[in-house]
Amino acid sequence: MTKKAIITIHLVGMLLITLMFLVDFSSNVRAENDIGTLANEGISLYRQRRYPEAKIALEKAILIKKEPNLYYLLGNTYYMLGELEKSEDTYREALKIDPNYMPALQNLGRLLYKEKKYNESIAVFDRVLAKDPEDIKAIRFQAGSYHGMGNMPKAIEKFEQIHRLNPEDSET
Repeated sequence: MTKKAIITIHLVGMLLITLMFLVDFSSNVRAENDIGTLANEGISLYRQRRYPEAKIALEKAILIKKEPNLYYLLGNTYYMLGELEKSEDTYREALKIDPNYMPALQNLGRLLYKEKKYNESIAVFDRVLAKDPEDIKAIRFQAGSYHGMGNMPKAIEKFEQIHRLNPEDSET
């Protein structure tokens, strides 16, 4: 084999390796920028309790497409990571897109309750109850909020409402 033939074979080999790398790289970039892939990855990581990785995938997904369910899942992820302020902000972002997105409303109300922002929690659960007046969990959080604020008559009123809706409720 001549020196020229060896160089040609070497160059063709290098070209093939470069092409294979570029094809692999472009498919990885495409996968990283695919909303479905990122959302599914985020959901899967969240279910596996791999919250730091879920956070990254969901943050990337939201950059591509702003959907209330993605903000909701990211809010849950922030919550699990103890990033409560980010969690609250993210639930609010979901509600900017869809003001009636129940999962975000409910979790925002719970988070506000946990943070002892009772007036805000009551207001959020008022929105939940406007859609479902018999949502016992929402009424219970309102009762707890009134109790936390020291408004016992209002707390009792809410507990009585729960009892009327479900007399068998052992927590009331």
